[in-house]
Amino acid sequence: MRKASKYRGIFVLLSLLLAIEASLGFSGVGFAQEENVVINEENKIKNDTLSGKPNCVNYGTIETDGNNRRGMYVTGEDHYASNFGKVITHGHYAYGIYAYDGSTANNWGA
Repeated sequence: MRKASKYRGIFVLLSLLLAIEASLGFSGVGFAQEENVVINEENKIKNDTLSGKPNCVNYGTIETDGNNRRGMYVTGEDHYASNFGKVITHGHYAYGIYAYDGSTANNWGA
């Protein structure tokens, strides 16, 4: 019986840590949140360029109107622009996602 009581303390401690981790995950304190990311959230419409500071992510809709406009713009090595929503541009030389100077653009949206 001595071994059972020894492991009971470890089990209680692990259960407590698991409960704390689960409550943080469900409260919105995300483990995947990143600093220095500008985000256009889902169901949001942005009528201007989404510029990274240094990175940007779109889950909603970005629509621009005009020549030489960009839906998403990112520049600099190791910086990124990721699209999971819609980027709509109107005009001559208008780009949906513009990545420059070693940056990366990813498009998984429409």
